[in-house]
Amino acid sequence: MVDRVRAIFCLGMFILAVTSGHALACSCVYMPPKPLEQLRAEGIKVLLGRVLSRTKTGGEDINRGKLIYEIKIEESINLPASGTISVSTAPNGALCGVELEVDQMQVLFIDGDAPNYAMSLCSNVLRRTSVDAARRAWDEIMNSGTGLE
Repeated sequence: MVDRVRAIFCLGMFILAVTSGHALACSCVYMPPKPLEQLRAEGIKVLLGRVLSRTKTGGEDINRGKLIYEIKIEESINLPASGTISVSTAPNGALCGVELEVDQMQVLFIDGDAPNYAMSLCSNVLRRTSVDAARRAWDEIMNSGTGLE
């Protein structure tokens, strides 16, 4: 009887191991705010910019591909002072992707180097729904000497 229970248990565990997929979830670690001088010294890239376009790659599956945003830089730290850059992210928030709206002004923390700029929810993205709110967030970073949470 014990051998039969053990065999059924092993078969069940084998089926679970073979048929299960990867977990699709985002999990970030809290990063405390940093002084402006430290952002500059560590090469941390931050921008105040407007989202010009959003492109989804990978077809209709929401968990495949990536989102690519074209962003017009208004002001920046450790990035070009102006112009437009492409920034990629995972295709949805569950995968730590950043979901932004076209024409919104945003304060964004950017990872990587040109031409492979990227961002994630874990990059401490500061979403702002208005130009005024984005400008206030940027001014706080620039004037208070402390990066926002």
